[in-house]
Amino acid sequence: MSSAQLCWFSVSVTTPANVRVPTVAICIPTYNQAGFLEEAVSSAFAQNYAGYLEVWVSDDRSDEQTRLVLRDLRERFPELRVILQEVNLGIAANSSAVLRAPETEFVVRLDSDDVLEQGFVRRLTEQMRQHPDAGYAHSAVTEIDANGARLGVRHLARGTSFQEGEHALRASLSGYRTVANVLMFRKTALEEVGFLEGRPDFVEDYDLSVRLADAGWGNVYVDEPLARYRIWWDAGGVRPHRRNLQLRGLVRIFEESIEPAWARRGWSLRRVRRQRARLAASKCAKCFRPYFSLEERADLICSLLALSDSPWVKARIWMCRRGAARRLISLDRALFRTKSVIKGGLRRARRMSRVP
Repeated sequence: MSSAQLCWFSVSVTTPANVRVPTVAICIPTYNQAGFLEEAVSSAFAQNYAGYLEVWVSDDRSDEQTRLVLRDLRERFPELRVILQEVNLGIAANSSAVLRAPETEFVVRLDSDDVLEQGFVRRLTEQMRQHPDAGYAHSAVTEIDANGARLGVRHLARGTSFQEGEHALRASLSGYRTVANVLMFRKTALEEVGFLEGRPDFVEDYDLSVRLADAGWGNVYVDEPLARYRIWWDAGGVRPHRRNLQLRGLVRIFEESIEPAWARRGWSLRRVRRQRARLAASKCAKCFRPYFSLEERADLICSLLALSDSPWVKARIWMCRRGAARRLISLDRALFRTKSVIKGGLRRARRMSRVP
């Protein structure tokens, strides 16, 4: 880290000489989330992990309210380590900075609006130790709303298992294959791929999973809800306007990460082009939401066409311009619900097959 960019302070903690379990750091990037930060940090310190554990927060030049919350948290948890960014770096760079900072074997990325269950570090560390080729571990999560009320549980269809890097790379073509961005990483894996420096904001998690798989790192999934993932809508209306940055980021992921990885292996790029078209088509209707201005919508359409200018995508854009956006959104939601039902059925069938 550059001292010109960072102002940080911490309390020195000495690692016991007889520690036989991996060292872990929970890393919390934050920006203007004063209302959620205390719960995130408290959940990090509440872990029932027997090994050495650090907790870090990197504040990306937040408002004064967030800085006051951090000050209170340092009084409550003197061992909390805090990085104060001098300028706003953005999600990817701020996350990268806090993940780089600890000198531990494993690092956890916990966004400041999410919460860890007490067994998160213990359970995922167990799995990472069993699978030395796993670059990261993830779990099922409980969805909560802005007030912390339970909304449901997100699972993957695959069940608790290790996935090899080549398999993960092929699977990544259809999207980010975790239920939420609450992950434990092997520090050496992040070092190998250069963390998140220079990567696109708002899709940096998907991009990182592709690059780790391309480097040969697998991943391990635990089919237990070990974290709480918050679903909320910001009052300032910022989130909808991230869509263009997300679309541009997806273009970069395909052009800089996925397509080069496919080409190096001699895999067919026709599948990649088809997936780009499917992805762009699935996002067309949401770009015609009423809160976008005409200028914003024009930019979104340019980004969609950069992702794919296939006839399918152009046809969907034509339909949306003629008032079909709502119907297409309803259709996409129905397809999503159908897939969720199928995934749930497969998960229940798998569990029943294991019952003696």
